[in-house]
Amino acid sequence: MQEKIQLIHPQGKKLSKMELGKYEPIKLAILESLKTESLTHDELLQSVRLIIGENFEGSVAWYTESVKLDLEGRNIIARTNHKPQKYCLIL
Repeated sequence: MQEKIQLIHPQGKKLSKMELGKYEPIKLAILESLKTESLTHDELLQSVRLIIGENFEGSVAWYTESVKLDLEGRNIIARTNHKPQKYCLIL
């Protein structure tokens, strides 16, 4: 059985657990994507898709959204307050 991680929602809502084998590559792709600049939601998803490639089993969009929320809940990334809203790393 795959080891799982309990996801955290930034607003305290209950999220499911995710297999670490799915979580880690998406997390690393998000962090790599935000390493040099802030990105909109669509830009972040596009970047993650490019990094992950075609061999990922499952919906890259769904996993990216879930891991993005978890990283916000863990105060690793944040949303900006301006329009359009962007995501950035917390230093």
